[in-house]
This record gives sequence, C-alpha cells and structure tokens, in this order.
Amino acid sequence: MTLAVRSWIIASLCTFIVNSTPTANAGTSQEEVNKFEDYKARAETGDAKAQYNLGLCYSNGVGITKSPVLAVSWWRKASEQGFPQAQHNLADCYAFGDGVIKDYVQAAYWYRKAAEQGFAWSQFNLGLSYANGLGVDKNHVQAVSWYLKAAEQGDPKAQFFLGLCFARGEGVSKDDALYHRWTRKSAEQGYVMALSGLGDSYYHGEGVIKDEVEGYAFWHLAAIIDNSRRTHLAWREQKLSKSIIASGKTRAIELQKELDEKKTARQPVSK
Repeated sequence: MTLAVRSWIIASLCTFIVNSTPTANAGTSQEEVNKFEDYKARAETGDAKAQYNLGLCYSNGVGITKSPVLAVSWWRKASEQGFPQAQHNLADCYAFGDGVIKDYVQAAYWYRKAAEQGFAWSQFNLGLSYANGLGVDKNHVQAVSWYLKAAEQGDPKAQFFLGLCFARGEGVSKDDALYHRWTRKSAEQGYVMALSGLGDSYYHGEGVIKDEVEGYAFWHLAAIIDNSRRTHLAWREQKLSKSIIASGKTRAIELQKELDEKKTARQPVSK
C-alpha cells in the first residue's frame, strides 16, 4: 500500500475511550452551546440532518466536549435513515478506529451505502478499499468503476487515482492519453500529487514529449502549495541548469494562469 493511501485510509491503532456523558466545554462560546442544544433537541425527534450535525459537534467539540463515541452514535442513527454524509463519516470512523474498534468491513459497508447515493468522497474511498483489499476482496476493476464515478463529479483525488490506473494498466487497459487527461483535471484543481506527477511525466518524457521546463513548472506549483515538496524541488534543482530553472519559473506563472482560467470556467455562473 502506498504512503498516500495510508494517509487517507489508515490512522491510529488506538480505540478511543471517552466519558459517555460529556459536559459543555468551558472554552466554547455560548453561540456554539446554543447550536449544540438546538441540534440535540431536533436529533432526539429523529431528524437525520440534526443527528448528523450533532455528530459533528461531538466530533469537533462544538458546544460540548469532544466525544468520538457519541459522534459515532449519532452518525449511526442518521446513517440508518440513509443520510449519506453521516454514512461517510461513520465509515471513516471504522476505517480510522475513531470512536469504534477499527473494522474495514464495516467501513466498506458504509462507504458503499453513501457511494450508491452518489456521494463522491465515499465513491473514492470505496475505490481505495477495492484497490487495496480493505474490507472487500481486492478488485482493480471495481476500484476503477468507483474512481470514475467520483472523478466525473470532479473529485480531484479520484481523478488522480483514476489516472494512475490508466498509467499502470490496473483494472483498465494502459492508456497514457487517459492518464494525462485525468491527472491534468486533478492538477487543475491544485491537487499536489497530480501536479507533482505531471512534473515527473514531462521531465522524464513518460507518455509525453520530454520537456524539462514544463516538468519544472509543475514541480514548482506543487512546491508552492505543499511545503514538503520544496525539499524535493531543491533536490531537483541541483540537477538542472540555471536556464531551465529560470524558464521553468516563468512557465509556472503562465501555467498557473491557465489552470485558474480552466477552474473558473467550470464554476457555475451566479444568477
């Protein structure tokens, strides 16, 4: 399993044990306390959205002391009523072992429930589950199917991982053109792994005409967004000529404008 996948799917090995009857957090504002009380009153009547929001309050300590266990309890109630955001959060809790004992089978079960309702984040995570055999049998064809559903809704992580499937021929026939199509869509949303990946492709000439300036430009944009990429960029610069670096920085400015224009073009026009 890759480091990137672990960062989304796997967290602490601990099971969270907290007081089952937390009291209002002294550090919260009265407005937050009032919001919590309102959600709680409506949640107790069976309002699924309020149950979901009450779970968020317990999860984030809004108006009340944090309680992962109670967050799970309320998200489960909302999930059983078919509320997709709650189903996704409940799945995350099982995947991370947050408020419940870690259980990838249950995580995949609830991701599927939300994914089948079109919830893009769950579609992506269900794809990851299939790709890595977490809670389900490993199946790259199924992984691609769920990545595609999320990617078509504009999820940048799904677009990137779908692109990787085309690059590697996992679950689909290898197709460099489709790799670049989906990876670029992800990069246009500023997804760092996509920007860095395109930089590698152009620098090495993998599936595209080799272009060290274009490669540097993508690496440069990735480094602006993610500080951890700066070390990688500095290491790369030791192997590049000053002219390539200068041209790459100029190209990065142009490239950012191109990506911003495409991002703006996708946004709905306000009435």
